[in-house]
Amino acid sequence: MGVTRRALSGALALAALLGLYLVVLRRPVRGTLEGIRQETAAVEGEIESALAARERYELMGRELRGLSGTEGGGPMPEYDNLPALVAALGEALEGTGPRLTFDDVIFRDGAAVRRIRFSFSAASFSEAREVLARLTGTGFRSLLEGLSIIPEEGDIESGEVRVSGTITFYETCGGRE
Repeated sequence: MGVTRRALSGALALAALLGLYLVVLRRPVRGTLEGIRQETAAVEGEIESALAARERYELMGRELRGLSGTEGGGPMPEYDNLPALVAALGEALEGTGPRLTFDDVIFRDGAAVRRIRFSFSAASFSEAREVLARLTGTGFRSLLEGLSIIPEEGDIESGEVRVSGTITFYETCGGRE
């Protein structure tokens, strides 16, 4: 009986240790592991969203780089084409709350170079792109440079954006230097 009792006591002690192990270590560890798995899944979802957003931003960046340095074709009008130029800019920027700064005219190689720094607001990136296309489509020789498009709040794709840059117009000056 002594041996059976000891074996039974040993078995009970072993069962108690096993139960204690399950209660104290295994359940909390499993719960922690499950929490880590859920956090990992959430972070992986955020990473996928960030990668998709990065891809969209890279596409927009390529579009901007495509617009920056864009030359507006057309003839070079005679020097002081300012009234017609202001009218064309007003039409291209209508409804955008534009701000224009005219630099001094530079005379070089028989041409007048007129740089105009601009900024305006647009309801979205696509609307800003349309306005920029109108700017280079005025019919006057021009070059669009230094573009910046910044979201006012939140997402650049769907929210209002602020656009700034420089557009340079060229005019002939009939030998004036």
